Amino acid sequence: MTMEEFTVEVLSRLGEAAEDGRRTLAAVRAIEGRARGAHEIPLVSELAAGDPLAATNYLLGEEPLWADLHTGRAIAREADERLRQTVQAILSARGPKVIVLVTGTAGSGKSTSLMRLALAETAAGRSVGWVDKDSDVPPREVRRSMERRGHPEILIIDDADGYGPEVASLAREIASGPEEPLIILGTRSTRAERIVDPLRQMGVPIQEEAMPHLTDADIGGLIDVLDRENRLGRLKGLPRRDQERAFREQFGRQLLVAMLQATSGRPFEERIVNEMAELRPDEREVYGLISIATALRHFLTMDEVLLAVGDASNATLNTVESLARRLLIVPRAGGAGFGTRHRVIAEVIFNQMTADGIAGTPVGRLTFMAASKVQGIVSRTARPWRMLRPLLNHDFLLRTIGPENARDVYTGVEALLHWDYHYLLQRGSLELEAGDIRLAENYLNQAYSLGSDDPLVRTEFAYLLLRLAVEAPTAPGAASRVQNGLAMLEEIIKLRGRLDRYPYHVLGSQGLAWSRRAALGLRERQSLLKTLSQRVGEGVNNHAGSEELKRLHEDLKKELMMTAVDYRGED
Repeated sequence: MTMEEFTVEVLSRLGEAAEDGRRTLAAVRAIEGRARGAHEIPLVSELAAGDPLAATNYLLGEEPLWADLHTGRAIAREADERLRQTVQAILSARGPKVIVLVTGTAGSGKSTSLMRLALAETAAGRSVGWVDKDSDVPPREVRRSMERRGHPEILIIDDADGYGPEVASLAREIASGPEEPLIILGTRSTRAERIVDPLRQMGVPIQEEAMPHLTDADIGGLIDVLDRENRLGRLKGLPRRDQERAFREQFGRQLLVAMLQATSGRPFEERIVNEMAELRPDEREVYGLISIATALRHFLTMDEVLLAVGDASNATLNTVESLARRLLIVPRAGGAGFGTRHRVIAEVIFNQMTADGIAGTPVGRLTFMAASKVQGIVSRTARPWRMLRPLLNHDFLLRTIGPENARDVYTGVEALLHWDYHYLLQRGSLELEAGDIRLAENYLNQAYSLGSDDPLVRTEFAYLLLRLAVEAPTAPGAASRVQNGLAMLEEIIKLRGRLDRYPYHVLGSQGLAWSRRAALGLRERQSLLKTLSQRVGEGVNNHAGSEELKRLHEDLKKELMMTAVDYRGED
């Protein structure tokens, strides 16, 4: 049979059996998880012990599995050897271990290189722990696992920025433990500063290794593998020099782009967008939901898909199976759920939905689904809460679906989350940024009443106080609001200034606005601007990668210089 005939005549009849198999695998995984401890860090020796010859579609753009390295589908690159040498040097040195940060652009092969390193160190007899976006191990449990006797000698956390600001302090605490394990973190290049800046401020030694584009030797190896696996597409039959030129010039030496364009003959993003456009409306709906979830580092279980779609009939089940048969979605977390074949692909789809103005409905449905599942779950590290948190974030909603759609999302889950201070915080923050300040005051007052100990709540409440004063600088109590707001921000900066740049920005921007709107004397204005400039300058030092803080610092310095020009000898 041809591949198409086999798909139609054989695979199409196996949907029920496939679902039974997934349920069985999920049950086995759950039993094993309970036996070992629900949140124990997985060891690479166990993860890689599955079917080492399993067939995958890595060369068609799926994220790497351990079998891809065992079979040679994932080529050994020159950068892999450099990374291994770096790690070997750190392991052989005495004293506290340097934390290694592996960075790379989207689809650069960062995860594959980390997996190859993990296999090599495992083969050398070391115990290596592995945590990635599919691992259900919250930060607190990572810390506890690494405190136990017999913890891994090396801990690799891929997509480490998914843990948020906490990952820096987590890595520092683990690395400085009595047995000094080696910590290796992987993250996107665009998010590296979120880890680098706090670690440097804490005085933790860190070595960054950036994943380069494909070298000429890498390109040669990739062409050989694509040819061996019959995946050369339109490059098949071309002279070798023309094949290599295509990888260098047309594909920009980028690993994922090279594989997808080589196998399809179409530009990378065009292919991904066209795939979705060719689907039926019901398939597009499900594919969009799963793509957004994947872009946010989550998979969706079958019941989550059904809840988000709002249809528990066989039609939706069949739609999911249809997408899986065509490899548009793939099993994740040991068969417990589904994601797109690569997160970069999910991000392309989500970006296109955002550009087309159609992301509001699926984001709202995912938020409702996640909000429905947090009921009765106390721990904020549980998977439903981790899924809900980014979906509620007002910055994310403003950026992707706009203020009106964001309001619809918040309204849609109000009955489920009206008691949650984080929900009230985000809803109030939306209005503070792009809406009605009266509504912002209402929601943020509620958030402060329920969660005044949370630094994020205190920061936004201070922002509210300053905004209220700036909006009405002559109103009774305006000066008192400013005094309280600035004092609150100073307190937060003392506690979290090295981890969070946002309090610096609120203090500087709103303090500057107050200096311009309020009827201040010249010396009083100079004193305020000098204090603001010093404090934001401190923020620039703590967060060297923040261009926003740098611009604000320059604005404050210019404003302070202008007061010197205006000086009239006032006492």
